[in-house]
Amino acid sequence: MHFLGKATRAVFLKMIRDDEARTRSLESLLGQKAQTFYASDRIVYVEGINGTASLEVLRQRRPDAILSYGTSVVKNAVLDSATDICINLHTGISPQYRGTACSFWPVVNDELDMLGATIHECTSGVDSGPIFETVHSRYEPGDDLHRIFGRAVMVGAEAYVRVVQRYVAGTLSGVSQDLSLGREYRGADLTIGPELVARRRLARLRSIAEISIIGQNDR
Repeated sequence: MHFLGKATRAVFLKMIRDDEARTRSLESLLGQKAQTFYASDRIVYVEGINGTASLEVLRQRRPDAILSYGTSVVKNAVLDSATDICINLHTGISPQYRGTACSFWPVVNDELDMLGATIHECTSGVDSGPIFETVHSRYEPGDDLHRIFGRAVMVGAEAYVRVVQRYVAGTLSGVSQDLSLGREYRGADLTIGPELVARRRLARLRSIAEISIIGQNDR
């Protein structure tokens, strides 16, 4: 059933050209230069964070800290490459929302107050290391799923900078997570059912916002 639901979702997203919608939404929110990395001479492209090439780069550089974002689960070989710590930006509120698409599931669950990001120590567990900072993002009327994600990235990036500054200053400390709270979401959970639920919720919110605006204009 999961396979059928995932396949149906993939077909649905292709039919509505969701990739194009994602690009438009993120560019309108973050700007077209959001993917620009100005220290281009420092970039090394590798196939996967846990791959051989990645491990070789880390072996050569022996970093004190590894800062990760948007990767697959980081394995111990990479974690052990840092002489001190590995830090991760998770676009979800941990421990309640851990794992995949954690700016999507609060919409499905009608918990928009649980949108945001968590900066935590990256461990072999999924988004389960000690938390350094948690920040919440806001849903704005008219936001689609991609803009909701983008807002989580924005507040998360600002928090990430603060966390790194505390690390450099030697004042960084974290709080252990209670993993009995919330749940870990997996890629297998991303099926057509939750996708349609999320889109219906946002459509209803847009309708309410439009009615409110019309009502104000009529006064």
